[in-house]
Amino acid sequence: MKFNAIFMLFFFTLPWKENILKAQQQVIRLNRHYYEIAPNDSVHHSFNKLISYTPDSTQIQRIFSLNNKINRIIRTAKPKEEFQEQITEHYDPMGKIQWKKTLNLVNGKFLTTYFFDQQQVGQVLYEGGNNYLIIRSGEEEPMMTYENDFEPFLINSKEEWRNYLSNHLGIKPSEMPANNQKIIVALYVTESGEVSEVEWANPLDAEKKYADRFLELVKNWDWKFLPAQNAFGIPEGKWITIPFNLGQ
Repeated sequence: MKFNAIFMLFFFTLPWKENILKAQQQVIRLNRHYYEIAPNDSVHHSFNKLISYTPDSTQIQRIFSLNNKINRIIRTAKPKEEFQEQITEHYDPMGKIQWKKTLNLVNGKFLTTYFFDQQQVGQVLYEGGNNYLIIRSGEEEPMMTYENDFEPFLINSKEEWRNYLSNHLGIKPSEMPANNQKIIVALYVTESGEVSEVEWANPLDAEKKYADRFLELVKNWDWKFLPAQNAFGIPEGKWITIPFNLGQ
């Protein structure tokens, strides 16, 4: 399998300096979707996060499981003109890297590399404009596609979803919140393409009454998905998120 060098032309690798300038002492509690939760929420507590900074102002977020195993490291560089690099590394419970994503926060372009037993087994390059280059284990050349099939693919049209949401939201203008409410709902899409779990992912970013209404609509919608495929082309279950902004 050839992981072509052209995959890296969209990014500039910065020299990361791991010597820490200052560290955040407070532990941030996260749920399983990596969103912050209330300090007294023990039911949804899945991870702990610490934030530190290097001398060049790179922010480093280290996320640990509840048994203090590293789960994810996110390095975010200082913004530059038309470019701000963010690198995310995700690890399994044994400490082996599962995937690494290099993202340009300015334009959304990214490169994700997948690993198995410390070896590269797949890559996805997003070039913008719904154009993806994908290569998997056993393939010689990347394939261009309009969808990232490492993630679940929505079969329903987005216009259908927007129409359903508009027709069933049921919130009067006088009941709209004064401040913007950003609600994110997480769906677990199984290896057969069915939605088996639906949860409010970001509980500190919106009022519960608005989130509950959006959550109800998400649960009642007839979602149809093609399941995600791993680096070997095998269907697998995966979480996705559905965002919603509500405000006057």
